Amino acid sequence: MEGIKIVAFAFILCGFQLYTVQCLNCKIERNVTGRIVVEDHHYDIDECWTIPVPLGHFIHLQLSNMQSDHSCEEDNVIISVAGTSDTYTFCHFDRNKNPITALSNVTVTHSVAAHDVGDTGFTLEYRIRTIECLNINSFKCDNSSCVSEEKVCDGVKDCKNGADEIGCETGVLAIKGIPEAREEAVSWLKQKRTAAWGWRENTPRAVVALYLASAANFSGTVLEEELMAKQTELKTVVALLRPSLTNSELSMFVNALLVTCHSPRQFYGNNLVRRLKEQVEESGNFTHPLAYLALCNANESWPLRAASDLNSILSSNSEYPFVK
Repeated sequence: MEGIKIVAFAFILCGFQLYTVQCLNCKIERNVTGRIVVEDHHYDIDECWTIPVPLGHFIHLQLSNMQSDHSCEEDNVIISVAGTSDTYTFCHFDRNKNPITALSNVTVTHSVAAHDVGDTGFTLEYRIRTIECLNINSFKCDNSSCVSEEKVCDGVKDCKNGADEIGCETGVLAIKGIPEAREEAVSWLKQKRTAAWGWRENTPRAVVALYLASAANFSGTVLEEELMAKQTELKTVVALLRPSLTNSELSMFVNALLVTCHSPRQFYGNNLVRRLKEQVEESGNFTHPLAYLALCNANESWPLRAASDLNSILSSNSEYPFVK
């Protein structure tokens, strides 16, 4: 009884389909571009090819060079689009073989129902591309994929081959050898990291260096970055237990807290930005430019003498390690 049910189900599935080709064992074409070429002597044959079209993509098909010794009823090519009622039938005498565009899987069926042997053949070329490629302003990654124009040179490789970020380097990064040197420096810096995910007293300096080198963004999505940020937080808390901190030390902690997404204005009840500005204003001696940079990064106004201090440094004949 079960066997009868299975046979009946198969009959219903295949016998009453609009196109019996769906019951054929079609060859799967998995390349994003390709050609289906038939050149043979056939009679009474059905052969088919299925071309999967991924979501968010479209396929462009062009039939050409179709030849046959038979009539259209005896020899034809049918292209059907899955999920739709769209079907296209082509014969060798058709003058107009317009290209076909579809958004879902396509099945190509070649049927020969002649009683005598004859020449038959055709060539079908296809290309699968992302839908974004239909936008004339899109960026072409390769022959099959595109990304929107705003994704070009945004720091993220949206193309699989990274083409949208090639040639985007500007300034010093455009100099030959600089990107490689930066990668080596980042690798060296990470090798010097301790088992506790820090650099001891140099932890604040190290996290700022990684951030400026685009080797870390401390967005909360990478575990090792979160561990480094926690070490920065711990080093800052311990440093605040000391009776005093120099302007340079405070500046270093302010910058490190900023890049690790902590607020230096509300750090466990301490406003490090205000403290730094007050120390700079009270200082009668030379103020290191690092303090002014930290205040600027924290969106804090400068003391009145900041401009004169910086001009004095730039116009001085003395050598400073931060002025070259």
